[in-house]
Amino acid sequence: MFLVNNTPIAANPRNAGEYGEAAVNPSDNHIQRSDVPAGAGNTVSGQQEVLWERVFSRDNLLAALRRVEKNAGAAGADGLRTEELRSWCLGHWTGVREQLDTGTYHPLPVRQVMIPKPDGGERKLGVPAVLDRLIQQAIAQVLVPVFDLGFVPVSYGFRPDKSAHDAVRAARTAIGQGRKWVIEVDLDAFFDRVATLLGYGFYFTASGVGLRVAPKALKRAKARIKQLTSRKWSISMGTRIRRLNQYIRGWMGYFRLADTPRKFADLDEWYRRRLRQIRWKEWKRPRTRVVNLAQLGISAQKAWEWGMSSKGYWRTAGSPILQRALPNEYWHTLGLTSFHDAWRRYRTP
Repeated sequence: MFLVNNTPIAANPRNAGEYGEAAVNPSDNHIQRSDVPAGAGNTVSGQQEVLWERVFSRDNLLAALRRVEKNAGAAGADGLRTEELRSWCLGHWTGVREQLDTGTYHPLPVRQVMIPKPDGGERKLGVPAVLDRLIQQAIAQVLVPVFDLGFVPVSYGFRPDKSAHDAVRAARTAIGQGRKWVIEVDLDAFFDRVATLLGYGFYFTASGVGLRVAPKALKRAKARIKQLTSRKWSISMGTRIRRLNQYIRGWMGYFRLADTPRKFADLDEWYRRRLRQIRWKEWKRPRTRVVNLAQLGISAQKAWEWGMSSKGYWRTAGSPILQRALPNEYWHTLGLTSFHDAWRRYRTP
């Protein structure tokens, strides 16, 4: 949660794919409160049986099943996969429902796996069993609309139709209104150490407050690109480009609010140079390089001069000759996505 001059702005980047408008009250410097009392969820009192039946109704369970299948994900502790869940439920749901009704149902232990972080180290990830995901989703579909009424309007984390982008927009609005003190409030290990640092920075322009990618977030992105463009990673260029495209589109989808197209163009120039050195290494032998340069439009003299050169990969990748032989259009024909193009597509109405 962020407090901008006592205005709460809470968010979480796990909902980064959603989009919406932010709301900050410009005339009130006190904590913005919900019009709904904190005990809004008390309306469930006396309705437990009705809600229970709604949770496990056929229509709600089918909707929850479709969501779990769409989200996919790894198998839990029992090894049951999402694509197997539907058929498994056909043969076992009656027994599961009896356990739920009698209070004897016990979720399986959450499978713990460690996944690498872009900036080094590892992060713990909990993987529930797919049946438990189904039940959790069914419960959430019924109870979230009940309890969500009690949240303040500017709370953006883990809420339907709210996102980290909404919080960033709200923060930008607050800063533009002259609010400069920011207090960040986080709970250590909350939701498996989910960070509330949204990865954005703010700066002033002649027209207002601009957004940029925070230096640490940019550093992590470059570290990941370095991994994907390592010369030591022996994979085909087609596979490498597919992996790059997946990362760039996802990363740019979150940071599409940034007002720094030049920074994204610089990133593109940097990682295309890394790709050129990979291609240069792939050609290996001097005579192969001479032939390939000539086929790509370089004069015979220059092709021979550079093909026989002993200059290093990085220096050669930045040379005018290799930039002419492997221009932006060359990579475009291979299907490569650029940061700047992805940013422009996201920003185009």
